[in-house]
Amino acid sequence: MGKLLRLRDYILIAAAAASEVFEDIRLVGGIVPKVMEGTYGFVPAKYRHSSYSSTVSQMLSTGDIRKIINRQGEVQLELTSVGEQQFKRRFKLFLQTHKWDGLFMMVIFDIAEKNRPARDQFRRKLEELGFGMLQKSVWISPYHFEDDMRESLVNQGLETEVFIFSGRRLLAGDLRLMASTTWKLSRINEKYQQILHKINESATSPLKNKRILNEAYQEYFTVLASDPLLPRELLPKEWLRSKVITTLNRLFKIYNR
Repeated sequence: MGKLLRLRDYILIAAAAASEVFEDIRLVGGIVPKVMEGTYGFVPAKYRHSSYSSTVSQMLSTGDIRKIINRQGEVQLELTSVGEQQFKRRFKLFLQTHKWDGLFMMVIFDIAEKNRPARDQFRRKLEELGFGMLQKSVWISPYHFEDDMRESLVNQGLETEVFIFSGRRLLAGDLRLMASTTWKLSRINEKYQQILHKINESATSPLKNKRILNEAYQEYFTVLASDPLLPRELLPKEWLRSKVITTLNRLFKIYNR
């Protein structure tokens, strides 16, 4: 996704995981309540505990999230209908990873240097939506964001400087290789591999396994924020995201029997 996550984004993702909005990040065994009950959990350490608590309080008061008590009697945060809409708006890619129509959205632009602030802002928008830079000023996505693009172009006055096309591959090389280069997938997969290595450490240190697993969950969500969540047809055959979350959930079940 390439997003710069705010504190409220981490809380939204955790509440979405607990609410099962996005199946691929769903956590089993009650890990979300344990890491979200007034502690840092997987929220990066750069955020103060007081900031975390005040943000949770604010989101509770505005109705973005709610507290429930799970079967273990623990407090759990989950999305309300309002929060779910915010999550879907903020993290659209989470909702588009299971089906692909074979079409790419291509964005081509030539924005003058004198309008550099608008150009930089537009690029940030493309990165936020998960577009990859195929070539300079040529960005592509396997998903369709017509409404978001239209809104961004109108707001920035770029309607005449940006061209957006939708098309299917006719003659091309290896799509997986193209995707790997465009979105730098090998770097992301290496980070998933590092998480698996950390998970294996937990098996050799029973006294530390809970701490290591919580750290691994934190790292998983951090890497997930940089994952473009491409369709399976574009991913490397040994893509490790699903293996990471499956392994985390399996081990958490074992350690909490």
